[in-house]
Amino acid sequence: MAQPLYLNHTIEAIDLFCGVGGLSYGLVNKGINVVGGFDLDAACEYPFLANNYGAKFFNKDVSIVQGPELLELWSPGLLSY
Repeated sequence: MAQPLYLNHTIEAIDLFCGVGGLSYGLVNKGINVVGGFDLDAACEYPFLANNYGAKFFNKDVSIVQGPELLELWSPGLLSY
């Protein structure tokens, strides 16, 4: 049987196509730690950061985002890979 991916019970999310952060805001309100948001529209940065304290905003096309870049956002020890 495969080992579970999560090593602890913390749930973290990365919001792709985050816009101003509405989905992230809802996730945070339900106890999920949003560690970052990616959006191509630079105008989304201020409202995303204002709505989601502690998350990082990346003004970047998600089609060029690589796995290692996403892995760096997760808390140390959260994932096993």
